[in-house]
Amino acid sequence: MNDDDIFAAIADERRRLADLADTFTDDQWATPSLCVGWTCRDVTAHLLVPLVVSIPAFGLAML
Repeated sequence: MNDDDIFAAIADERRRLADLADTFTDDQWATPSLCVGWTCRDVTAHLLVPLVVSIPAFGLAML
């Protein structure tokens, strides 16, 4: 698998996660995750942010 294949596979997984997240109820969004202090909303946002925010915009927001 080359880099392009790997990035395409990651993007496909993120799209599937986004589709699943569209079905979450408010209670599911607020459910604590296995990451201490993070809800399912936090983890989902962390995983999906590259689909909606460019790297330069993300870096600027972090500053």
